Amino acid sequence: MKKALMLVFALAVFAAPSAFTAEKKKAKAAAAEEESTVKTSLVTIAPVGLLYGALYANYETMIGEKSSIRPRLGYFKFESGDWKIQYTNIGVTYNMLGRHKLDGFCWGPRLDLYNVSYTFSNIFSSGDAAATNISFGLEIAGRWIFENDLVLEAGVAVGLYTTSADVTIAGQSAPSNSNLSFSPTLNLGYAF
Repeated sequence: MKKALMLVFALAVFAAPSAFTAEKKKAKAAAAEEESTVKTSLVTIAPVGLLYGALYANYETMIGEKSSIRPRLGYFKFESGDWKIQYTNIGVTYNMLGRHKLDGFCWGPRLDLYNVSYTFSNIFSSGDAAATNISFGLEIAGRWIFENDLVLEAGVAVGLYTTSADVTIAGQSAPSNSNLSFSPTLNLGYAF
């Protein structure tokens, strides 16, 4: 009986680690497969802005396990009374990511540099000028990456918007005071 118990004990001692190792290998393989399907970069545009003559494009890539960097470019042109104003901008956001990498909740500080050109024209006078604007603030977004790698992102950005100089053309001041900005965002794109 002792020999039978010793044999069972010996089998249990040697079989348990190999069974544990096999399970560990399976779990590691499953994690590696899941990791290989995680998207690490994406490109998006703001389609609603296109309706108003604005083009905003973003590229985002992971730079750490829970962080990413998002450079962006933008162009916007509009008219306000006798004023024609054109913005071009370059910006960057450093995002902290949730547990699902790029898919899910993200937030982080943002910085944008704008080159703004102003044109004033009415029947009495005309002229143009330029200024540099800086906006810094916070961006918060929720993002969904679908099975076909399409991206839908909705969020909001808040920031302090400052102007390098007051612009006055022909005695008229441009609408360019420092203020708090609030920008809802809706982006569509592709993850890879």
